[in-house]
Amino acid sequence: MTVFKNLITLCCAYVLITASTVSADVIENFYDVDVTISSTEDVDMDGAAGRGLQNMLIRASGREDIMENEVLQNALQSANDYISQYGFIETPAEEDVNRFIRFTFSQDIVEKLLNRAGEPVWTNDR
Repeated sequence: MTVFKNLITLCCAYVLITASTVSADVIENFYDVDVTISSTEDVDMDGAAGRGLQNMLIRASGREDIMENEVLQNALQSANDYISQYGFIETPAEEDVNRFIRFTFSQDIVEKLLNRAGEPVWTNDR
């Protein structure tokens, strides 16, 4: 009986020690989304922002089918309200130049939107 108690005690100690050392990695730039554009002139900012917000909502919820939610569909109409900053990026490619708009979305506002829509929220702590 004493051996069994010692074994249980050791198992409990092991679980407590290993549980306290578990940590999550923080994903850098989690709320940054790049949207491909054809040119930096005459950019459809509303359309690009909507595509960016859609990608952000999928990433932040972990659900590919998230856009079936009517609250989130409606939010795409005002995607600019969820952006904290944006900038244009050009990277050389083999035969052309890749152009993007990098949107940085507000973490607080995106999480509030997902909560209001009743959807799960994954944070950048993974």
